[in-house]
Amino acid sequence: MAIKTLRDMDFSGKKIMVRVDFNVPVKDGKVMNDVRIRKTIPTFQELLHLGATQLILLSHLGRPKEGYDSKLSLKPVAEHCAKLLGQEVAFVGNDFYQDIAEEYLPDAKVVMLENLRFHPGEKKNDAGFAEQLASLADVYVDDAFAAMHRAHASIVGVPRHLPGCIGLLVQEELAALQKLLKPRTPYYAIIGGAKEDKMEAVENLMHFVDKILIGGVLGSTFLKAKGVNIQSSKYDAESLETARRLLKEYGNRLLLPVDVVAAEKFDASAKHKNVPVNNIPDNWMIMDIGEKTREVYARQLQDAKTIVWCGPIGVFEFPHFAEGTNALGEVMDKLTKQGCFTVVGGGESSYALEKFSKSHDSTGGGATLDFIQGKKLPGLGALE
Repeated sequence: MAIKTLRDMDFSGKKIMVRVDFNVPVKDGKVMNDVRIRKTIPTFQELLHLGATQLILLSHLGRPKEGYDSKLSLKPVAEHCAKLLGQEVAFVGNDFYQDIAEEYLPDAKVVMLENLRFHPGEKKNDAGFAEQLASLADVYVDDAFAAMHRAHASIVGVPRHLPGCIGLLVQEELAALQKLLKPRTPYYAIIGGAKEDKMEAVENLMHFVDKILIGGVLGSTFLKAKGVNIQSSKYDAESLETARRLLKEYGNRLLLPVDVVAAEKFDASAKHKNVPVNNIPDNWMIMDIGEKTREVYARQLQDAKTIVWCGPIGVFEFPHFAEGTNALGEVMDKLTKQGCFTVVGGGESSYALEKFSKSHDSTGGGATLDFIQGKKLPGLGALE
């Protein structure tokens, strides 16, 4: 069964529940990067144009450990969304989750509920919580591509109770990412970032790509698996055996750093220097790929016809350790302008590479990786 889009549904006179992914960086009550919010505004405008009486926006923010956390409140995000939309976005606080009912919603055209993950039922995909949320609306629209790989209540539970479709952002994502399922070759992937759980993606991508250029925590894990003393660098201990196996199986198709920028500690102003991977000072940590590695990686990318990039290859938020990401960003920029199809996979990657040209800037990190591996996203499956 095909997945419905906005043009397949009747929204006139109805309340619409819109699942968005407004998991954006917030500092001191201000949104630091609003790409994900801006990309959903056309969906809101279209729904209102099509006669929706109310939009009820659902999102998560961060990973709260248990219950309410003021630092992870969506209130500043709602305020920022209102500015972009050009009209009020009424905010509904955490108390609403104690007694979820339509009668307690404010009378406003656009309403945003507090961080879904403050309620334990969200991540547990609790059937009762999903049914309560669904009772607030007449139609469900999923425009949260970046969360579609999560089998959570607002993603897969709510559509069991409401007719649903995808929004314009998700429609755009799917159209662009389909090209990675039948890519032009050579096809290269750049995988980095701070998260440790990308080893499975590397293994699966080896069936699709010609080579993978490795950086970030993933790079440290592979180097340690190779026998390099990475000193105090962060790595994924649980994936070492898998890394060793992949190095044996795929060898020269996995490109690892030959030198790195190492620092005395994890600090923007820490003492640092460029060193070969086998000569990292005692108790120092890897913060970026080194100068020679940048050159090797840049040469490898020159004949690329398709590139997918997920995760910065250094601690890009610290200027001293953003040079590797910036250097490869410049290469990607040039190749994109020459006709190479380039995709940047959401989250930190989008923030780090915002100033560079790319064919598609995906809002999804994990969701993008899962989709291009051919995995079925739970959020899409729920709407079929």
